Amino acid sequence: MSAESWPVQTKGAGKRSGRRLRRFLVPALVVAGVVGAVVLSVLAWRMMDEGAMPEVAQVPLPESATVMATGKQCGSGGCWRTISVAAPSSSTAEELAEAMGRSADHGERCLFRVPEFREVCWSVKVESERSVALEAWYGDVFG
Repeated sequence: MSAESWPVQTKGAGKRSGRRLRRFLVPALVVAGVVGAVVLSVLAWRMMDEGAMPEVAQVPLPESATVMATGKQCGSGGCWRTISVAAPSSSTAEELAEAMGRSADHGERCLFRVPEFREVCWSVKVESERSVALEAWYGDVFG
């Protein structure tokens, strides 16, 4: 190759574009790092908060069902909410339990909720002819 075929570069042009790149890249990386650290700390806090439990409104209940009582129970793995739900007059407790997922996965169902960035899980058991008992807790999103 001859010297004439090499591209001509003016003195300092590479330095200016490098400075311009660093001027925008470094702040963008800092902002991305801060946002990532905040997201990871929120996720870590959610996983370590053993006393947290979902509210009744976070469990998808049929519109015709009536909440009779709620409670809180805790054990070595965390806490869960107990909910007693009355079946509507047009159905039985068995039908209500089936509608809420009793037959799926041994009666346990989970639903990922974006606002809380948590998985809300619940299990359903028939309590009597007219009511079912629910237990609701936050599931482990990562496994």
